[in-house]
Amino acid sequence: MSVSKLSVEERHKMIAEAAYFRAQGRGFDGRDAVADWIEAESEINARLRQIEHNALLDRLRERLAAAAENLRTLRGKVSRKKAEARAEWQKDLEKLAQSRAVLEHKLDELGARGQQASRKLREQAEEIAAELSRKISELGDRLSARRRSPAKD
Repeated sequence: MSVSKLSVEERHKMIAEAAYFRAQGRGFDGRDAVADWIEAESEINARLRQIEHNALLDRLRERLAAAAENLRTLRGKVSRKKAEARAEWQKDLEKLAQSRAVLEHKLDELGARGQQASRKLREQAEEIAAELSRKISELGDRLSARRRSPAKD
């Protein structure tokens, strides 16, 4: 189940179970149940944030892998172009490869920072991934359009 789809009741149950196990671990010695609850709530919240963080990284890494595959495909198409046209296309491909490298670096930063990754860094990674996908798609469309009009190659 996705963390974002976790109901209030499910979260409450997770906290209750964690608080119970805290008390059980102490042999139900009668200490403050509210403190157990607060500590359990903090623990569950941290776990849920980590799950969300990992899911975001996984989604971005999947997009990065798809971008890399699309770049390989486009490089193959460009390599079959005439020398003059190929130079122009290769410049575009190099820009895309640089964007992909920036995204990969941002993802590495996100992974290294773990839960402490800033919202701004996550947003930047999402924006770069979206822009990279859009640019690769545009370049693929341009290549397809040029293929239909061979006089330009």
